[in-house]
Amino acid sequence: MKDIIYRYENTLGFTEFRNESGMHLRLLQDGSLYSIENDNVMANLFMGNVLDGTIGNVYIRIKNGSDFKVSPLINKKALLTQSTADNAWSYKGSFENIDYTLDFRLAQKSSNWFWTAKAVNNSGSDAEIDFIYIQDAGVAAKGASLNNEAYVSHYIDQTILGDSASGYTICARQNLKQHTGFPFLMSGALDGAVAFLTDGMQFFGLDYKETSDPKALQDDTLASVRKQGEFSCHVLQSKRETVSSGASVEKTFFASFSIDHPETTSTADLKLATEAAQIFAALPPIELPAYADTKHANLFSESEFFASQDLSDAELETYFSTDVRNLETIKGKKAAFFYGADSRHVVLKHKELNSERPHGHIIRSGKELAPSDDAIASTCWMAGVFNSQVTMG
Repeated sequence: MKDIIYRYENTLGFTEFRNESGMHLRLLQDGSLYSIENDNVMANLFMGNVLDGTIGNVYIRIKNGSDFKVSPLINKKALLTQSTADNAWSYKGSFENIDYTLDFRLAQKSSNWFWTAKAVNNSGSDAEIDFIYIQDAGVAAKGASLNNEAYVSHYIDQTILGDSASGYTICARQNLKQHTGFPFLMSGALDGAVAFLTDGMQFFGLDYKETSDPKALQDDTLASVRKQGEFSCHVLQSKRETVSSGASVEKTFFASFSIDHPETTSTADLKLATEAAQIFAALPPIELPAYADTKHANLFSESEFFASQDLSDAELETYFSTDVRNLETIKGKKAAFFYGADSRHVVLKHKELNSERPHGHIIRSGKELAPSDDAIASTCWMAGVFNSQVTMG
């Protein structure tokens, strides 16, 4: 039986790949990964979209003194091609005189997939290169993740197997029983990851709200601290290689997914890493057609983040001159306070940049206390846009 069961493009612009284990992955027309699913259980936490792209990605880093030059390999400028024969697709691009490809492979009969990043150094001098793999990990029924990603993350146990010498492997087990049991996701690198993170806040950091630059990408080595917060995420750092001019480096990250893992995570699960290496070695060569421009750049992908200004003390005095109480300070700077006879809560930019949970304002129609078909509500996030979320009823 061929590797692929079927591949099709639907009216929403997805390209869907399936294999014999029931795994199916949907790819958006711009190359962003929309979802990774099996039996209505989603491995990823957030669905991708053509405006924001996807969290799941592989970043290339070129060491530049004490800093790094960084680029995501899945981006609006990368060329894309999709195989019709062996559950594969590939991205191609260039960054800082480094030509790269990123190949995705879905196994034939198992719930394994692989990302292989290859970089060719055309800079004319040696380059120190490593790769950072990131995959948001929901491991829950699709409806549960779509309803509340933070809630789903609370029930995920992140277990680290291995060490910096043997290579780290991250295991996420959903401890809140789903309709299939206890979903499970293992992430690793075939030649061993040297460092890891387990929560998206560790990766993106608080300043991301203002800069759009993930904080961890400038760390020489990821912190390798397990955090089980509200943004379940697998982040792995490859070994760093010194690549001479004209030479190349290649690293492969793997994932192993199960819709039910009855036992708690243990060292016995390391067999899954061994099996993943065997499965990858047995994959046939990729047969890919020509790469093409996805032509889906948009205002959101081309524009830079707009960093607003915080109110100065003089402006605060002008707009909130009287009846200010319960002043909250963070690191010696004004962050929030209550104001006026109706006790309005004023939150400043400084607090937003020092809080993991975002601040938002909900406006709604009607006066009903109970749900009503006539009610509409809109959430405006402080670090976002008007009507960030709209709900009916």
